[in-house]
Amino acid sequence: MSTPRVALDPRLPPGRAAREAALALLDGALARLSRGDAGAVHDARRASKQLRALLRLLKPQLGARYAGANAGVRDAARVLAARREADVLAETAAALFARDAQLRPLARLFRVPAGADAAAVLEAQRRLRAQRRRVAGWRLRGLSADQVPDGLLRTYRQARRAFRAARRRAGAAALHEWRKQAKYHRNQLALVAPLWPQGRARIRGLDTLSDLLGWHHDLHVLELALARLPARAASPRQLARARKRIAAEQSRAAAAAFELGAILFSGRAPDVVEVAKR
Repeated sequence: MSTPRVALDPRLPPGRAAREAALALLDGALARLSRGDAGAVHDARRASKQLRALLRLLKPQLGARYAGANAGVRDAARVLAARREADVLAETAAALFARDAQLRPLARLFRVPAGADAAAVLEAQRRLRAQRRRVAGWRLRGLSADQVPDGLLRTYRQARRAFRAARRRAGAAALHEWRKQAKYHRNQLALVAPLWPQGRARIRGLDTLSDLLGWHHDLHVLELALARLPARAASPRQLARARKRIAAEQSRAAAAAFELGAILFSGRAPDVVEVAKR
């Protein structure tokens, strides 16, 4: 089961369309968590990020409700973070070291048991259900179609600033922040896709960017995990070889990300802002 495409329905009043999209994302996350496997955790966290992108778009209309809604969704996803991070670490080590006989034993050190943490899943479901009850009561009568482009433009500019900051100082933290802001931008564009069908190419570009920056971050986490290994878990030669491999992959991913970022964040707001205004 893949994460469903959820978008604002242009046939509905804007406030109702926003509420229905939020409910669809929450229902999707809850349905995925009912599967209880590691893939379900990933899908639920992705739906949570999409919902937070929608909340950002609605921030002026939500007013005081925004902080509580955003924190509630964020905290539900954080409950699942430990398992997801363990899975990603294992996947990264396997992908990087599997074809190297000298490094293959390192990948085995990060394997995790199959299945999700049942207690964490139950707690995340409880939190998401609480948010669903709140969202069902939304009355966004003040939301108009003219206000949607303003939210899109704010998020685009935040992603552009993060890109420029990462280009000035290309450390792991700066690239990770750029990825987070670019994901908000991508998820908001997906929400208005019915208004801007030609924007699919930009969304695909942002997906590629997210993959590159995500890979860079996952490699950084792997490097930190290697540093925490017990002294006898790996030889100095293995660790040096692994770190060299990580550095080479990070360099490749960063170079490709900056090349793509120069296209996606050249300074001009995407055409969807103008399309949505009409």
